[in-house]
Amino acid sequence: MKNLIVSIIAVLIFSVPVIARQKTVQLPAEIASAFASKHPESVVENWHLKSGTYIVKFKANKKNHFDYYGTDGKWIKTETMFHFTHYLTPSVKNGWKNSAFKAWYIEEIKEVETSGHHEFVFLVDNGPMLDSDHVYFMEKYKLYFSPAGELVKKEELP
Repeated sequence: MKNLIVSIIAVLIFSVPVIARQKTVQLPAEIASAFASKHPESVVENWHLKSGTYIVKFKANKKNHFDYYGTDGKWIKTETMFHFTHYLTPSVKNGWKNSAFKAWYIEEIKEVETSGHHEFVFLVDNGPMLDSDHVYFMEKYKLYFSPAGELVKKEELP
């Protein structure tokens, strides 16, 4: 009896991930159509609705991408996440290396594309440069680089 219970529990534990992977993602028709026309080779991993905007996650070229759509199916923007600077274009990578922030810790890098704008956004802090007695002086910035690698804007964060 004890072996039967252990076997049932084992089957349930190992079958849950399989069941979860078989779940299909159902986007509203307008969003699904817009996504399919913009990214015909990509498959939606998941999506959610936030403040009237549909956010669709998908993978392409081994990177996570997020498309943003209005409720009417109109594309707003695409964000591409980068884990390391070596995946960036040479011009953006050089812009980062030549900036005053090159020794700072990179928390996040994303490429943001809209219909009329294209930029790379770095979220950085100087925490690793401080010892434990000076952690209260930590600074955090959002840095905006053009595709040419030019630092066009820096925004201090609280």
